[in-house]
Amino acid sequence: MKKTRVKLEIPQESSHYYAISCNEPMHKLAWMINTELNTNFKEGEPVRVNEIDYPIQVDGSIFLIKNRHSNGKVLVQKLNNVDYVLKETGGMTDDARRNLVSELKKIDSINAVINLDVKAVKGLVVLNNLY
Repeated sequence: MKKTRVKLEIPQESSHYYAISCNEPMHKLAWMINTELNTNFKEGEPVRVNEIDYPIQVDGSIFLIKNRHSNGKVLVQKLNNVDYVLKETGGMTDDARRNLVSELKKIDSINAVINLDVKAVKGLVVLNNLY
């Protein structure tokens, strides 16, 4: 009997993650982003991990998630120095994503915006259910 090889194509990850360093509280950061980028972030259903709710702001396919809880716990363990994680769930072109990052970096209170490699930061799995 002849062997048949099946070649599987793995779809490219459609979500993009960014680490944001900012000392401002979440509601103020969301307000600043809304003002500067003309977005409409609103409070969403929090991410619940180990009985702890991590606040979230949502604007369509973009999620702003607080990485540090007030009790000192961190949502994504490998990102313990990161204040917020921004998740973009597809629908944006590469140019639009670059423009988003560029505009975020212009906000005075944001210290850094860093693109995250999904494969390198395994803890991002807890954010997969956001859509």
